[in-house]
Amino acid sequence: EERKPVVVEIQPNKITVTDFGVGMTIKTFKEIFMWFGRSGNREFEGMQGKFGLGAKAFLMLAGENGYAVIRSKSHETGESFKAILTSNGAEILPENKSERGTTFEIYPEKTLTEDQIDQFAGKVRYYFAFSRVPIILKTPKGTEEIGCPQIKLVEEKPEYQVGLVENAK
Repeated sequence: EERKPVVVEIQPNKITVTDFGVGMTIKTFKEIFMWFGRSGNREFEGMQGKFGLGAKAFLMLAGENGYAVIRSKSHETGESFKAILTSNGAEILPENKSERGTTFEIYPEKTLTEDQIDQFAGKVRYYFAFSRVPIILKTPKGTEEIGCPQIKLVEEKPEYQVGLVENAK
């Protein structure tokens, strides 16, 4: 089966990341976005903070009045759901998603400027330049494919069991 690309779309009012991987179960979503890194409160039995580290990362991009929507269909269980995260909490709803994988939509509280979009796109290019999965990057300026470099061996180093490679593109 050919690997579908991850699609990253950066627009002034929304950032979307879609992958067609194995997706998440609701249990996995809760472990990553709701419970990870949550501390208990000694004054109140069983009381915990609102979010885990995963949700906080998305809400940092969205801002206090922005929000994030996560849609996923698990390859493992077939279940699909939609989670809406705001600074006040999260709501998990059933969703009839046809393709497996996960889509993250971030709706920032303030419209992104052209410079902010360019900076974010630059970080996507930098961090995913050597991704083994193709990345399709869409911005108001156009669409480009990054990642999946064609690599050729330049020099072998048997003592390290690695070779020196270069991008053959």
